[in-house]
Amino acid sequence: MCGIVGLFCKSAELEPRLGEYLGAMLAQMSDRGPDSAGVAVYRDPASDGWTKLTLYSHDPAMAWDVLGGELAAAFGGADVAGVRASPICA
Repeated sequence: MCGIVGLFCKSAELEPRLGEYLGAMLAQMSDRGPDSAGVAVYRDPASDGWTKLTLYSHDPAMAWDVLGGELAAAFGGADVAGVRASPICA
């Protein structure tokens, strides 16, 4: 059975606790069955005329700088913000 949860934080004071809130939501979803869970975090909207990409790789050694250079070349020298997060490996 599918399920979707969402969190739209409008208060900067709550940002330090987002992981806590997200964890609680995902824990509730685990009771729904064996399907996998995913998380998408969006912030800092793209300015007018710009496109924002959110990319993921399961490979912790992913060469993001190389990919960023290739994307910049393909799209006319666009700025690359860089890596915002890394996977947590246990």
